[in-house]
Amino acid sequence: MLSGDVDLQKDPLKNPNSDEIEANFTVAISALHNPNNWTWDDFGQYGKFPRYIRSPHPIWGMTAVITKRILSEIKESRKEMMRDRKMDISDSGQSKNGDWR
Repeated sequence: MLSGDVDLQKDPLKNPNSDEIEANFTVAISALHNPNNWTWDDFGQYGKFPRYIRSPHPIWGMTAVITKRILSEIKESRKEMMRDRKMDISDSGQSKNGDWR
């Protein structure tokens, strides 16, 4: 367990280092999940890399690779949760935790 004080004046999300970050912006997860909002840049022998194109600034490079990986993990986790939930439903239509479907 980690604990400590947070200095909100130095919070990198509220006060980003301008040497490292040009702009802060948010994108809805639903928009990130939409494949029409992504394109792939071809770097020849180095391969193809994702680029998010539906925001004030494109998300590209390692940030796009990490974002796509996280989205893939979320999608797989949701599939597993839905599969597990379906297995929990009894013949009466009630799940093991008492919720009705």
